[in-house]
Amino acid sequence: MSSARERSEKVLEEMKERNPYFEKYAGKIAAVQQSSPEEFLSRLDNVEKEKNKPKFGPAEAQRDYSELLKPKAPLGTEASRDVSHRKLSDIMRLELVEDKSADDIKHLWLEYHKDKDVITAAIPVDQYNLMMARAKHNASNFSISVSSVGI
Repeated sequence: MSSARERSEKVLEEMKERNPYFEKYAGKIAAVQQSSPEEFLSRLDNVEKEKNKPKFGPAEAQRDYSELLKPKAPLGTEASRDVSHRKLSDIMRLELVEDKSADDIKHLWLEYHKDKDVITAAIPVDQYNLMMARAKHNASNFSISVSSVGI
């Protein structure tokens, strides 16, 4: 028991020198040290182990050498990566809305998606073409901001 107490006092002295916040928590640290020196030492050991762990991902020594010999799968062609681009005729039957006005089609579209958990909009063709041109020109950093009105 005395060796644990001596060791904890030694560790406590080291903490005073290294830890700038020691004075703030000195009372709590002393209470834990007095009540159970073994628990105090085990907590300190856990803190030291956490400090020595790598912060991000597994250690490099655990990497399997055979994975370096396997070639990576190709990313595919430009057309196969753009799976979200579908024609309007794939989504709805266009012959049913051919004689409707733009406002009627917009109303139908918004009503159809009202109860679904999706983001939807009906925008003019020229605005869509401008957005697509900007998206293709700035493909790596294109995003659409959505206002939170009505959400």
